[in-house]
Formats: sequence, structure tokens, C-alpha cells
Amino acid sequence: MKCLPSLGLLFLMTSLAASGCSHSTTNSPSTTQIAVAIRPDAATMAPGQSVSFSATVSGSPDTAVVWSMMEGSAGGTVSTEGLYTAPSATGVYHVVATSHLDAAKFATAVVTVTADATVLDGGTHVSRDSNGWTVVTSSTDTRVIHVSSSTGSDTNDGGEGTPLKTIAAGVKLLRNGYPDWLLLKAGDAWNESFRTVGGRSADEPILLSSYGSGPRPQIQPPTNPAVGATGTHGKTPHVYLIGLDFYDPTRDPSSASFKDGVPGVPAIDWTAGGDDILVEDCSFKFLSGGLNIQGYDMPILDKVQIRRNTISDIYTNGGHAQGAYLKQVTNVLIEDNTFDHNCWIVDPKVAPNSYNGPNVFNHHIYMEGSFSGVVIRGNLFLRDSSMSLKIVNYTPQANLSSDLVVENNLFFEGEVGISASYGGPAGGISSGSSSTGFTIQNNVFLQINRDNPTQRGLGWGIEIVSLANSVISNNIFSDFSFTDGSYAVALTGYNDADISSGLTVEGNLAYRIHDQGLIVAPRAGWSNIKVTNNTIQDPDLGAAMVSQKGPFTSVSYSGNTYSASNPSNFALIAPTIGGTSVPVTYDQWVSQSGETGSQVETITYPDPGRNLDTYVTTMINSAWTLSDFYVAIRAQSRLNWHPEYMAAAINDYIRGGFGLPALQQAAPGSPTR
Repeated sequence: MKCLPSLGLLFLMTSLAASGCSHSTTNSPSTTQIAVAIRPDAATMAPGQSVSFSATVSGSPDTAVVWSMMEGSAGGTVSTEGLYTAPSATGVYHVVATSHLDAAKFATAVVTVTADATVLDGGTHVSRDSNGWTVVTSSTDTRVIHVSSSTGSDTNDGGEGTPLKTIAAGVKLLRNGYPDWLLLKAGDAWNESFRTVGGRSADEPILLSSYGSGPRPQIQPPTNPAVGATGTHGKTPHVYLIGLDFYDPTRDPSSASFKDGVPGVPAIDWTAGGDDILVEDCSFKFLSGGLNIQGYDMPILDKVQIRRNTISDIYTNGGHAQGAYLKQVTNVLIEDNTFDHNCWIVDPKVAPNSYNGPNVFNHHIYMEGSFSGVVIRGNLFLRDSSMSLKIVNYTPQANLSSDLVVENNLFFEGEVGISASYGGPAGGISSGSSSTGFTIQNNVFLQINRDNPTQRGLGWGIEIVSLANSVISNNIFSDFSFTDGSYAVALTGYNDADISSGLTVEGNLAYRIHDQGLIVAPRAGWSNIKVTNNTIQDPDLGAAMVSQKGPFTSVSYSGNTYSASNPSNFALIAPTIGGTSVPVTYDQWVSQSGETGSQVETITYPDPGRNLDTYVTTMINSAWTLSDFYVAIRAQSRLNWHPEYMAAAINDYIRGGFGLPALQQAAPGSPTR
């Protein structure tokens, strides 16, 4: 079995010279054709971790090998079956498999033992390297199937030197419940769709990835989604997709294959349930959808990881398009992805229709239904059609969506950053909140209304509807100065069934928000809403600091710092949600709201005008424009990874402009909860 070049390890197939090793030589005619191969030929491991190696011997009826360590016991131990256990000391070691018949014929695997390798799930075959990339090593019974559209033949056996030609032929050799690998040759392309089987366990997944050097292997799905799970409403667990390119050239106006009006299909259509699904280091472009992942039966799809992918230029010619659609899932990690210009296209070659232009139904991420244990962290959300992150729950109250963390993402342009916990036109539930236990923290919302794609004039940071026991804290909302109808945070409801309680809005900073910094519109039944220690600064736009629509009985304000460029329009107060808002001064606001400990203070920041343009020219390349940056981030991959292009680095730069310290970043790929 083989460890992947595309998985970020430096794989070496080393034929060691006899010097440095003690081997006798027998070069009789009967042994000159013997060759030994070892798999994996390289591995990165944590101290004490174990990996199973296997060896094949060709050119001899005697296929037995003798296992040894080049460094002796200092390099760890290897059993007679090839099970290697790393020593406690870090370093580079060598596992040797020697032909039983001819000691001069051997092969060597290079093992790097490092404290930075993170073993996942307590197993031995899945880990994360020091750069946060997932590493998979094979099991003793892994079947490795190679496929090459350029050099393969479906009459071959699927070996690395004898690859199959079609993905379909390779999929037929995958065994359900085994840790088999389907590897596509780097640089090749296929016009195919397929449905996969499941692996053995979280430590021994089915792996769909690549071999060789060059660009990611490209899958151009014809009339069905590129990858799906087997069966309908069944379970297909433990599947990893790493380092693949999903692309439809017939929908790319810059491609010679472009044909206007092609409906398109999503890349991944996972509607069969299961658990332990990883999508990492993949590219999705010019499809009608990126990832469609949903469980059934409340819910049955558990542990989904979407990491370090690029999802761009998704659009549809019929229906609605989403960069990623997730429904009824638990324990989800969406981390370090780039979502750029999804769900709308404006190009002279593309005939506009009601679906493919920017509209209110298409979003970077759409999450629906009952879910829990979701972490959305470190992603770039750029130039969306409408909402970067939309979260709804139409299910009965007994099936609350819960335990969601949205942290340290960058939201740029589009018209809405986050719309969370919407229950539908009728509220979606009979009473109470539709979601609970959300934490939205340390995100940056930057110039949200700059491009105004739908021409509705919106610039919304965070909209909260029907949410309980949740915190919105330490987010930055900067420069929503391009259109009216803008705000940083709104706590609202669309009818009396939308009830929020136990909500805290704390420590956020809103700077140059065109219309209103904060909107609070409590419905009957709301309780325990706290707005505390936020900073709202308007140097020049004449915006209201706060808009309160309805009674103050469920809301307490305290410790906020304000600076209004139009003191007579300091706040807006309406007696009811539908009533007429009246502008008031700061003193009138304090008198009517009962706010305690607040102050009016104009804060001088080091460089509050920082934005994505200035980040690119000062931190990346002074000759670049945003267009150059978009090209660069879309080229991100395991082999071409630039942390400075990602949300965490950009957000720290924006924080610095407001005199705030950089965050201590979460370890890449850390568990979802």
C-alpha cells in the first residue's frame, strides 16, 4: 500500500547502496530479476504511533521478506508482519524489507517521527501533519487502485505502472467496508460521475485522491453529480476525498468547450447518510453546486469535515445554487475554505435569467434543518450573491438546531454576512426558539455592501431570528458605507412565533455603518437580551447608533461606547415593531432605554481604513490588485499553501488597524467540538 504524494508528504523511493547496511550478496541467475517494493514508501508519524508496512517481491516464487530497521532499535521496532512502531525520540528513520531469497534485494521506507504529527481518533492510519493537512497511511489489506485517463487501460489491473483508464472501472474494485484507495493520476481529466462505497472505520477510510506529480486530477461531471454515496437513504461511512478538482468546462465562459445554458450538476451529492466524511484540498468551479451534504431521519449524517477547499463561480441556469448545502448533520467542521463569487455570474457570453444572476436565494453556505456540533472557522467568504452564511430551521421545536460556532471568518462584499436561525415565513415552530447554543465570535465583516450584487441596497452584518442561549461577541464590522439599509447586528423576528431569549451581544466593534449600528426588535415572549460593552463609532455618515423597535422590557443595555456624527439622530426608538421610529439624542436614549455605564467617546484608531485592498498591497504584493489576489487564492493547494492569504491573517491585519491584538489561532484541523 502506498502513502500519497498528493497528501503533502515528501515521498521517496530509495534504493539504498550496500554501504551502511550489512547484506550478503547472491547474484545467481535465479535471483537477478528479483525486485522488492515497500508500501507506504514514506510516512510522517507521532512518537509511539504505529503504521503497517507491506512488501511485494517480484521475479521470484519466494515472496517472503525479512523486516528490519536501518538504525536498529533506536529507530523503533518492526514486527515480522511489517507493523512498525515509532520510538519516543523524534527523527528520520528507515524501515527495510529484504528479500528472503536474496539479501542484496531490498526496499526502504523513510519514516519521519515528529511531535507535530497529530494522531486522530486514537488510530494509527489517519493523522494531521505539522501544517494541518490530513495524512492517510494504508492498512495491511488496503487495495490501491490507480486510474489514468492518459496512459491507462481498463484491461489493466490498476497497479501504479498498469493503471485503469476509467474511474468507473476503478470504483468496481473498491470493496465496501475496506480501507481501499482509488487514486487518479495528477494532471489527467475524466468526464465521469460515480458513487462510492464506504470504508472500515474512522482510522481506515475509503480514500479518493491522486498519485503522481502535477495539477489535481480533474473530474468533469456530465449529467450526474461527480461523486455520490451508494444507495438511497442508506449509510456510506468513512470516505475521504483529498486533492481533487471538480470542474465543468461547458459552463466556463473562458473555456473553448463553453455552451450557454448548460444546466450543470453539483460536484458532491451526499444524500445517503453515513458518518465520517472528509473533503479536503479540493477545487470546485463552474458547477451548479459545490457540496450537497444532507442526512435523513433526524439526522444520520455525522462527522463531516470540509477543509481547505476552494469553491468558486458556482451558478445555475435553473433552480437555486449554493456553494455548500448541509441539512441534518452533526459534528461538522468547515475550516479554512475559500468561497468566492458563488451562485451568480455576469458575463457577455451568458444569457441572463432569473436564476444565474445575483438573487436572494443563492448563498455561499446554506444550512437547513436540525443540526448540532458545527464549527465554521477561518473561512474566506468573498463576493457572494446574497448571504455568505444562511442558517434556517423549519423543523418542529423538538428538533432544535444547536451548538454552532462561527469564528474568525472573513466576510467581504456581497450583501449579508450571516442570517441565523430563521424559522420560515410562519416561524417554522409553534413557540420558542428554533435554534440554541450559538457562538458567533471574532469574525470580521468588511465592506459588506460594497458591490451590492442584487441592487437591493443591503449591507447586513449579522441577522438573528428566533435564537436562544447564544453569544455574539468580539466581531468587527467595518465600512458599510456604500449603500443605505446597512447595519452591524439585528436581533429581530418576522412574526410572534420567532422568539429569542438568553442572547448576549458583547464586545463587538462597528465602524462606519451607513444606516444603523444595532437593531433590536423584540417580539412578545422575548426575554433576557443583553447588549453590553460594544463600541459603535460613526465618524461621518450620520448613522444611528441603535434602533430599538418595541418595548425595552426584555432588553438591557450597559457599558456601550458610542460616537455619533449626527447627535440629534443618535438613536431611533419606535414603540412597536411596526411603529414610526423617532430619532433621539444620547440623553434621551439613556432616559428611555435605561442603559447603564455607557459613554460617548470618539476613539482614535491607528489605521481604521484598512480593508482587503490595502492588505493585498501592503502585506502581499504592492503591485497586485484584488483581481490578482483572487487568482492567487484560487490556486491554493496542499503543495502551494500560503497562510497569509487566509482569513486568520487578514483578520489580524484588520484588528491591528483598530489597535486590537492578533488572535491566538486555533490549531488547524482541531476537533469540531
